[in-house]
Amino acid sequence: MHQTPARAAPTPFAPTSRFVDNIPNQITHRERLQNPMIFQYTYEKILRGEKTQTRRRIREGDEAIRDDFDHITGVAHNGRAKWVVGKAYAVQPGRNLAAVGRIQITAIDIEHILDATDGDAVAEGYSNRDEFLAAWETIHGPNAFDEYIWVVTFHLMAPEE
Repeated sequence: MHQTPARAAPTPFAPTSRFVDNIPNQITHRERLQNPMIFQYTYEKILRGEKTQTRRRIREGDEAIRDDFDHITGVAHNGRAKWVVGKAYAVQPGRNLAAVGRIQITAIDIEHILDATDGDAVAEGYSNRDEFLAAWETIHGPNAFDEYIWVVTFHLMAPEE
């Protein structure tokens, strides 16, 4: 069984937030190809319908885009939209590899990685929290537990969507 590390104090880096108007609801084919989401280790789980969330590290330069009700409607990186709720993104198994499907983002949130629950782990495509955290450590290293992360919820789109 995976040993959950102790939760450390919050890091000094926290994403900034800003309100943004006029975010387009539709993403063009060109934008979709230019802004894929890479799922190197889990794309098959998406295609089988086993994965409906992904957790991504918050990078310096990331900021939450919020609506008037303080809900996160997108993430910008250095001022450019990275992910937007309602938009579709190509699922890529790796950099410069052909897309294998499309997802539509339905929600974005921020949480500490150690706040992931068994239910979150199932949405990530794992059996339980311990299995998910073990995979997180394998992918991101043993020091990747003291951070806040983006939680991106999505659904797999049908080919005609």
